[in-house]
Formats: sequence, C-alpha cells, structure tokens
Amino acid sequence: CTIKRVIGSGGMGTVYEAIQDNPKRRVALKMMKQGAISPQSLRRFELESQVLARLQHPNIAQVYEAGTHDDGEGSAPYFIMEHIVNALELTDYVESKKLGTRERLALFSKICEAVQHGHLKGIVHRDLKPANILIDSSGNPKIIDFGVARSTDSDVAVTTLQTDVGQLV
Repeated sequence: CTIKRVIGSGGMGTVYEAIQDNPKRRVALKMMKQGAISPQSLRRFELESQVLARLQHPNIAQVYEAGTHDDGEGSAPYFIMEHIVNALELTDYVESKKLGTRERLALFSKICEAVQHGHLKGIVHRDLKPANILIDSSGNPKIIDFGVARSTDSDVAVTTLQTDVGQLV
C-alpha cells in the first residue's frame, strides 16, 4: 500500500487513506500504534478484523485484508478496509443536510438493518455512536470501528476477547 494521508487516530491505532497495490484501489489502512500493543490490545485488534470479515452488509465497512507489518520498531498489526469517500460522521451529515424527520428515520432504518445483520451473525458492536457511523457521499451509512465488539458465537468468544468483570475497554 501507498499511504496518502491520515484519516483519523484513536487510542489503539491510526487510520490512513492509502492506495492498495493489488487490486489497485483506494482503501483505509488501520495500523495499531506501537505504544498501544499489549496482549489484550492485540486480541481486540485481531477480533475486530475477524468480526468485520464475518459481516457482509452494504452498511458495514468491509475488511479486505489483515496482517502484521514490521516497521523496524517491531511487528504491528493492521487491516485494510473499505475507504468511505467524503465520509461525514452521522451527526455532522444530518446537520449539514438539514434532514427532516422522514429522512432521519430512513437513515436510522438502514443503520438498524446493519446492526441487526451483526446481531444475526452473533456480533454485538458495543460502541455504537455517531462517530462510528459514517455517511458516504451517496448518503448511505457505514458502521465502523468494531474494536470492542463482542461475539456471542461461543466458538469465537472462547478463542477471542473475553471482557473481565470491571475491565474498562
């Protein structure tokens, strides 16, 4: 991938706009920060890529690839996912377009369908907020950031993230 610019940054990682070489396309590249790497954060990052790979819905950002990259300071996990062109956070989109009640409910309905798709696949997002719902240039929502998602699928839950009582994530 060729990195173009930083799209955003959070506690666990940085998201870049990049050009994937094969196939050639614009993507979002999420890399875990070196300072944030711990056994627990690695499991959360791995779970996020596995969760997103299981979800195939037009209103959930798609994962194309996951792996690790050694930048000379150690191995850092990453995943490459769908880039949402000209994305706006949900609240910013609703305000900028001055959406009325019907338009807001239509948008909300699409978001609910995507959340339901996740639930049917055994995935609970656990951090659904306006910043994690991007609206593309066509007005379609895309749910992102499944970093603290929980799998209700017993096979996956046993081998991935188990939140301990009292643990803040």
